[in-house]
Amino acid sequence: YAHYMLLPDSSRPYYRLHLQPHMLECMLRFRLGAHCLPITEDKWRVVGRNGRKVYIPRARRICRKCNSGIVGDEKHMVFECAFLHDLRTQFAHLFFPDMSMKEFFSQSDQHGVVRFIYAALYRMQLPWELCLVHVVPCQTNPFSVLMFSVFWCAITACAGWA
Repeated sequence: YAHYMLLPDSSRPYYRLHLQPHMLECMLRFRLGAHCLPITEDKWRVVGRNGRKVYIPRARRICRKCNSGIVGDEKHMVFECAFLHDLRTQFAHLFFPDMSMKEFFSQSDQHGVVRFIYAALYRMQLPWELCLVHVVPCQTNPFSVLMFSVFWCAITACAGWA
């Protein structure tokens, strides 16, 4: 995750864009891993009557939309998932061959990047709370949810939304 999502502050200009709060929240959740893609949502599974949680290995957290058998992580959603092929065609100006996640998130059309992420998460039919303001985050890694909360409070305070 950090290999392709951890970028220097100078390459995250969407923080300074004039975005609707729900679009910024959606983007921040995606970048922080506080979303409901299989890579985070399927990390733990409750089994048995006692509600014991069992860790699911990364290789078994596959995409449920394209039936490719590939791990359903952020990189798969952006570049590989066949379910989102028509969306990538619609946003073709954002993609070029052999593009990395760093290059995708560092490009000049940040409004387009945010719109693509928002539309892709919507098409993946994730819970609506992912892209709505002031709603409890989906069940993901507690650290990611905490980091999202800290960033969201900072962004809303700076933007005057709070």
